[in-house]
Amino acid sequence: MDKSGWKTTEFWMNLAAVIVAYLMATGIAGDETSLFSRALVAVAAALAALGYTASRAVVKRESIRKG
Repeated sequence: MDKSGWKTTEFWMNLAAVIVAYLMATGIAGDETSLFSRALVAVAAALAALGYTASRAVVKRESIRKG
């Protein structure tokens, strides 16, 4: 089954990363020196990396199947 748009894992990981970045940029999550703020930055980076990794895995899996 082929998923697209908002049904993909990549979409939700990227959305979570954007929300965390928004919280950081607006100061809602606190100042940049607090432990909580630094943890949110780490979470955003991890979500972005996982989203990219998942996306690449799907592409590679499809190329192996075709090939």
